[in-house]
Amino acid sequence: MDLVMINVNYPDYQLEQSILTERGIGFRTCVCKTDSEVAESIADADIVVVGLQPLNAGVIQALRRCRVIGRLGVGLDTIDVDAATQRGIAVINLPDYCAEEVASHAVSLLLALSRKLFMADDLVRSGRWSDWEVLRPIRAYSDTTLGIVGLGNIGAKVAQFLRPLVKEILAYDANRTDSPLNYVRLVTFDELLSRSDWLTIHAPLSSVTRGLFSARTFDVMRRGSILVNVSRGGIIVDDDLSVALKDGRLSGAGLDVMETEPLPLSSSLLSAPNLIVTNHVAWYSESSIVRQRTLMMRRILDYLDGIPVPSLVNPEVKSQNS
Repeated sequence: MDLVMINVNYPDYQLEQSILTERGIGFRTCVCKTDSEVAESIADADIVVVGLQPLNAGVIQALRRCRVIGRLGVGLDTIDVDAATQRGIAVINLPDYCAEEVASHAVSLLLALSRKLFMADDLVRSGRWSDWEVLRPIRAYSDTTLGIVGLGNIGAKVAQFLRPLVKEILAYDANRTDSPLNYVRLVTFDELLSRSDWLTIHAPLSSVTRGLFSARTFDVMRRGSILVNVSRGGIIVDDDLSVALKDGRLSGAGLDVMETEPLPLSSSLLSAPNLIVTNHVAWYSESSIVRQRTLMMRRILDYLDGIPVPSLVNPEVKSQNS
């Protein structure tokens, strides 16, 4: 039995090899540039593990004996889960490995944007020490309404972090009818937009959420509000966000994910004011890397041993193979 890891860049792979060697499972890594190269590299793999590498229906069709696909992350928009299910291949992701890191990254962006820290830093560096009034207005945290789109592991963690600071917390989650937290009130999407001073996105990318934040959405949002996205870039229309920042509809935005990554230097976002952009690193801490790598190996082995896996995406496959 062999595990193949595609386009995953770790300094070394000793952790994976040590776990797999105990079970007599072979391990190799491949760097591929095209779908055809990916398909050729994993054709005879029993287990395939990817980060952000897409696995479309054509690539999955080329798998001859694969039993498990592991996704080293949360989102599943890069994997054709239906195609895998049709082939009887289990898909396992890791929705719980970096909730603290992603939530804290979102909170950091919200707090920095709200206090206009980067603008204040620029004043000092440009010799404008006394021009503090250009920072106005700055809202007190205790006067702020926080809005959360998606109240899963990460959205709930953001609420827990910010509960002591803000006035109230609202959330919209299309998959929930009741809030799992008694201090978070579920509202409609439009109410969330119109009432939130800070709005942070923690939803998966799907046909429903793609382009959810566009010019229409920004028109409904409270003027001068702050938007943060640490989930998936396609949820926001980048050019529309740039316009909303330039005309003052939004007072600031923080992005760890964009429609196109890496973000092109020609992107309209880079000329927008009051925008903090980070390079898809919200998931990262030294602890989360160990968690990511260890959990993936252990959950794959658990699945093969018939042990329930909490993040098995397509559990119907288990019944097909039992």
